[in-house]
Amino acid sequence: MRLQVKSVLVALVTILSCACIAPSVSDTTAAPTTSPPPTTALVTSGSPSASAPPAAYRVLPVPGSAASSPDGRWFVAQGQRDGSPLQLFTIDGIPVREFDAGRFWAWLPDSSGLFVALEVPQRAPPLAILELNGRVTKTDLQLSGQMLSRDGQLIVAQHQEGCCVAIIQRELRVARRDGSGTRTLVTSTVTSETTPVTLLGIDSADRAVYRDGTNIMRIPLAGGSPARLATSPDYARLPNGSTSPDGNAILTMPVRGGGWHIIANDRVAPWDDTLGVIVDDLSPFPFKYGFAPVWVGPHSFLVRDPDSGSLSTFDAITATRTKQGAQLAPADMVLAVQRETVLVVRGGFVVLLDLRTGAVRDIGIDLRPSSEAAHGAALPTSGFVVSSPAGTFRID
Repeated sequence: MRLQVKSVLVALVTILSCACIAPSVSDTTAAPTTSPPPTTALVTSGSPSASAPPAAYRVLPVPGSAASSPDGRWFVAQGQRDGSPLQLFTIDGIPVREFDAGRFWAWLPDSSGLFVALEVPQRAPPLAILELNGRVTKTDLQLSGQMLSRDGQLIVAQHQEGCCVAIIQRELRVARRDGSGTRTLVTSTVTSETTPVTLLGIDSADRAVYRDGTNIMRIPLAGGSPARLATSPDYARLPNGSTSPDGNAILTMPVRGGGWHIIANDRVAPWDDTLGVIVDDLSPFPFKYGFAPVWVGPHSFLVRDPDSGSLSTFDAITATRTKQGAQLAPADMVLAVQRETVLVVRGGFVVLLDLRTGAVRDIGIDLRPSSEAAHGAALPTSGFVVSSPAGTFRID
């Protein structure tokens, strides 16, 4: 199910000088910067501590496969039949209204509405914004790698021409949140590729970070001259990236295999595999492109030891790894992190891991047989929500 979802999304949008990080481990001496650090074994004291008492949860009167808003106030769900309306609920499951707004959608990062496609042509569809009051704001942009500026006033998206197997993607375009003022932000001069431009992220200074051929570039959303951050043949297959909550780091990984790259501190660096495996955020919502890490702080993400499953956090700005007490089983799926608590699907059941101590709390929610399609999110105050075809739940 998860592979089918990702394949559809990738097909719809047709996504298609490194400086090595000198990492350190918080409880060990920093590794020399002149050569790659040796593999650091994460020492554990065996399996995690005994399970704590079950946490309280509620079954919500919300259809399965619902997606919560980033601010934790709303759910949106849609039926599986073609033409099914979108349904808006409060986070407690109270129905608010229905929308007739197409099949492809994603929450805006500021939770003020939804990115939607009103039609599905043979390339990326026209982008509209569905306001929570039901009003539709049309734009001249496309639903392709769309992102919102840090102040919520501008939308940036990739632009495609042609159709089917002859799609060309050489531009980034920007428009105001109300759909007006569309302009071309970037036009690639690369002619050897049909899709040389991909939008990787919007940084903390409201600059678009993007790939242009084999270059990683950056340009202010207000306009101006682009700056080159790095050049490498390895960048030619990079898709859209994942931006840290504070906008100071971007992670990206090629769709067809290859290692992660970290864009931070005005440079691009390949991930050092001796530090472990970056934990994938496998939740199918919101509308995602490629891969994403599990962000656990302003610019830190989760890393696991490939042998023991022990977890660490890695700070992308300081290149510091901090060992934690929790462990992941090989087939665990991480859905969200709330402070020091990790929401995990383990063997089809929902459990909570204490990141610091490793304690496991059984929730009692059984998502089988469709647990791989689960979506989870941390609520801003406390607790989590989980939704899969099996139902929608709130963990308090």
